[in-house]
Parts: sequence; structure tokens; C-alpha cells
Amino acid sequence: MKSFTGILIKNSRPYTLIMSCGSVMFGLVAAVLRGGVSLFPAFMTLLFAILLQISANLLYSYLAISKSLKENVGFRTLVFDYTEINQSNVRFLKVVSNGFAILAATAGLPLFTFIGWIGVLYILVLSILLYFYLSGPRPIVNTPYSLVITFLVFGPLTVSGTALIQASGNEQWLPVVVYSAISGLMACNAHIAMQYIRLQEDLGRGKNTLLIAGGFRPIRYVYVVNSLGVAAILNLRPCVYDVVAQWVPVLLGIVLLVSSVYVVSLMKGHSARSVKKIGSLTRMQYIVFIIVIMIIVAGSIQDYKFNFLHLIQ
Repeated sequence: MKSFTGILIKNSRPYTLIMSCGSVMFGLVAAVLRGGVSLFPAFMTLLFAILLQISANLLYSYLAISKSLKENVGFRTLVFDYTEINQSNVRFLKVVSNGFAILAATAGLPLFTFIGWIGVLYILVLSILLYFYLSGPRPIVNTPYSLVITFLVFGPLTVSGTALIQASGNEQWLPVVVYSAISGLMACNAHIAMQYIRLQEDLGRGKNTLLIAGGFRPIRYVYVVNSLGVAAILNLRPCVYDVVAQWVPVLLGIVLLVSSVYVVSLMKGHSARSVKKIGSLTRMQYIVFIIVIMIIVAGSIQDYKFNFLHLIQ
């Protein structure tokens, strides 16, 4: 039997946390363009997003494994290659998931100081989306439409919430719209990559993802179109030009498109080698974007002004 620590690490899916971090960072760039960023709410927003993501991942594993145990489906496919699972493991996932949910709620409380009653609306919408995504009569996570929820949660919902928490007093919404689209499309591509990586696991769980329902060709088209969309938004509506040189979004778009074409070329079949490369490339795309965004945000923090943005202008 695997240790509780191993079960926790596997089921918390650390590689998915980059999506939460990325969406918050995109929201902070939108806030930069709306007037600036304050350090404390930025840090608490990032902490809240990470804790909530871990809680949701553990809850998903708990619900999936509990259902599978009741249906007596093969354990090896269901629990990330663990050869043994028992009720104590399942209860452990539920308890830790609740613990991370409490920590997320605690981190989220100070944010109401900045966002007020609108925060209640955000929490309500997020709770409804997560309920129908993970649970409900027919969990959307098990259908080809799961990408829609991914786009909404990691796009408009997180980006607009992060921007609103920054008390800029600016009513300009174009940066929020632009970076909501960029964040949502990149999150969808990361979700597609995860569907590819977890193909055997999803088949064992009886899921009907876009990859399983349509095969490799549809997800390859969606992946490329999403990447083209991000590159086009960066260059046709260059909201980042206010804070960085014009060559920065051009270079980001080129890196994204080249790496995306290579990812798609690997999706013609399914092998251990392609799984490893696709996972690495998807993380690389996010990391490159996040590093650039961190430079933009750091140079605009009102609490600690670094004043080094002129170095890349």
C-alpha cells in the first residue's frame, strides 16, 4: 500500500497548479493596465487560487475513487497506479480536501476588504461551476464540454476577479477582456494536454472527454486554433504595449505557435515518449508567459517600486 503522503501528492496533481498561477498572473497584468498592483492583495489572491485548486483536485479524486469503489472497477487504472486502495485512503482524501478548502477560505477572507459584496457573487458562481463540473447529476468533467468550464474558471472568472481585487478605481475593462481570453485559451490547451496525458486513466474511469469522444484530430485542431487565438490577441490588440516593448508579445506569440505545432505533431498517436514531451512543452509555454508577466507586474507594484521596466523597453 502506498503511503498517505504519496497518495496526497499524486492526487493533488501539482502540475495543474500552474494553471491557477497563470490565470492570477494574467489578472494582475490586466490590473497593471488598469492602474497598478498592490503587493498584499496580489499575494493573497495567488495563495487563495493555489489552495482552492489543490482542494478541488483532491475532491475530484475522492469523488471519482469513491464512485469507482462502489462500482468495483479495476483499481490500478483508477488511482494513479496504486495497486491497493481502501476506505481509509478515500477518507484521507476527503479530510485533506476539506482542510485545503478551509485554508482557501481563510486566505480568501482578506480579499473581501478589496472586492466587497462582489466577492460573494464570485464565490457563488465559482461554487455552482465546480458543483456541476465535479459532481451534479452528470459531472461535466466526464464529458467533451469540460473545456467550457476550464475556459470560464481560468479565464473570465479568475482574471476579472483578480483585477477587481486590485483597488485601482479604473473602469477600463478592455485589458480584463483581453487577458481573460488569453488565460482561458491557454488553460484550455493545458487541459487538452492533460486529457492526452491521462488518456488511459480516463478510459478506465469511463469518462467521455473530447479526446475520447472525437479522437486525436479534433483536439489537435482545437489546440492549434487556441494558440493562434492567443498569438493574434497579443499582436492585434497589444494591450501589453503600454508597459513593455512591442517585440515582447511578438516573441511570445512565436514561441507559443512553434511549440504548439510541435505538440500537435506528437498527438498523432499515444506513447510514453509523446506523453512526457507534451507535458514538458505545455509547462514550458506557461512558464515562459508567467516569467514575462512577473517582470511586468513586479515593475508596477505600488508598494515596492522596482523601476526596471525601462530595461526591456
